[in-house]
Amino acid sequence: MNANKFPGTMWGRTVEVRFAFSGKLVSLRKNIGDNVSKGEILASLDRQLLQLELDQKLADNKLVRAAFDLGKGSKNVLQADLDASVRDVEQAKYKLDQVDLVAPIAGVILDDGGCKINMNITPSANAFVILDTGSIVFRALIKAEDVARFANPVSLPIDFPKLGKKVFGMASLPKLTSNLDWVVDLKLDDFKDLPVGLEGFVQLA
Repeated sequence: MNANKFPGTMWGRTVEVRFAFSGKLVSLRKNIGDNVSKGEILASLDRQLLQLELDQKLADNKLVRAAFDLGKGSKNVLQADLDASVRDVEQAKYKLDQVDLVAPIAGVILDDGGCKINMNITPSANAFVILDTGSIVFRALIKAEDVARFANPVSLPIDFPKLGKKVFGMASLPKLTSNLDWVVDLKLDDFKDLPVGLEGFVQLA
């Protein structure tokens, strides 16, 4: 390989999104390949049983609070019962708020965890995987002795031989990955038709 050519691939961060607890899937709004905005609902679990649980906790809380207001019994015991009842209501509300699985980032759905309507979903087995489109770069692999050559961030040409295409990307400062590899990330204005994993190389003058 030419000493001024540095191999690399299109790279992007992926995020796994899971339900907080198990339940029956009643709505699936996004599928593999779909674009998604931050905050958009991906799928939803059945909320009927959770709503019934919340209603029961609220009814129990009403009785406990009435007993507390009347002051019948030990004050400490009544306070403890009231505190426990409030926590039960808060936990039931929290679970009900978690029935919708929401995208934490904007991106593209790479995997829907095998989710299907009416399936019993578990957090451990049914994760959505989202490619963070805001993180997509061309990641070039460099050697330690070449780090100084990339000390000044500039726009550099990137060749993609498989596509017969050349684009330019703004290089970042070199960094060391968790695998102890030195890399330079190049941000592209337009990465259309450049899928993650596509190989190429950076040409340094």
